[in-house]
Amino acid sequence: EQVGGVSQQVGGVSEQVGGVSEQVEGVSAKARWLKVKQLLKTRQNLLAETESMELTLRKWASLRLQTLYRTVAGMMKNRRALRLLLRAELPKLSTQELDALVDFKFQCLVAMQRYNVLSQAELKDVDVMFTEWPSLNIAFIEEVITDDEQTRWFSCLIDGSCLSDPASGRRIPSHRVMLPGHPILGNGKGDNQNAAMIFARGAILQTVDANQESYIEEAFKLPNALAEFSSPRFGVEPPSIVGFSEHIFSRLGSLAQFAAGSEFAFGTVVQSVMSSPLNARYHYGHPDLLDKTKMMAQGGISKATRTLNLSEDIFAGMDAMLRGRAVVHRRYFTIGKGRDMGFLSIISFFCKLSAGTAQASSSRQFYRLGGRPPFWR
Repeated sequence: EQVGGVSQQVGGVSEQVGGVSEQVEGVSAKARWLKVKQLLKTRQNLLAETESMELTLRKWASLRLQTLYRTVAGMMKNRRALRLLLRAELPKLSTQELDALVDFKFQCLVAMQRYNVLSQAELKDVDVMFTEWPSLNIAFIEEVITDDEQTRWFSCLIDGSCLSDPASGRRIPSHRVMLPGHPILGNGKGDNQNAAMIFARGAILQTVDANQESYIEEAFKLPNALAEFSSPRFGVEPPSIVGFSEHIFSRLGSLAQFAAGSEFAFGTVVQSVMSSPLNARYHYGHPDLLDKTKMMAQGGISKATRTLNLSEDIFAGMDAMLRGRAVVHRRYFTIGKGRDMGFLSIISFFCKLSAGTAQASSSRQFYRLGGRPPFWR
């Protein structure tokens, strides 16, 4: 009996040891799982930090190249400047009222003609800009095939508040305007501007290329530039075009300095002399402010006929001058501009200028300007 009792005690002790070992195994398994979860969480954090660092690096590089992101970031500085000025003038406005009033006064519209055919990676980049600037507007051309197998073209507008289509990943347009036919009649740029102009609010337009930017110190002068349209010149109506100079920020290397110097000579010195005393400045293009109503009355900002309007910008000034309107040039306001930095690209640009001048010499605007204005013009 004593031996049997001892064997029972030994059996009980072995059962207790087995239970303790099971608890130890359970604790060790739970600890291993917690460690795995911690490692997975750390990896996810590292991936998120890597993506954030990559996006920050891409933005940093884009602000130092001639990119669309740099242009949009520069133009949105005008909104920031107007908001600061409005805050100083009306300090009692709430933040919501301030943003609403600034959005009513200022609009940044990107004429992104290819939005409807962008890849998924490019669409993500567009969403990054919408996240950074919710008030940004994008106009694009949409091609639709109807049920009767006919092709229709629409000019569309989207912004940061538009929902995304789950199937394509593209944002659903808030406005769609059907066009009478294929909108690309010329070299693309003029058609793109005219297709987007219908969505531009306000009375004054400023058209810039995708290799330009603005500066915050220059943006504070925007109210002065807009006041030019309220003051008559030489006793006539306010000007329809107010021209400004450009600051070339791509002076890197001897070739780039040559391109920048030629741009300064033509875009600043020559334009100033043509404005005063010759009173014969027309429209060079990029930084000028334009009266939208007058531009629409003369058929748009740019002409877009192929083999005739390669230099599409200059015809806005010619048509304005033929209609008896004034065009002036000012040097107190400027916008950044990037120029070609390679030999072949510089030569191609000058070839484009010479070809555009040759084509324009056969236009009706050249013919009329050669006989109707006074001799000194």
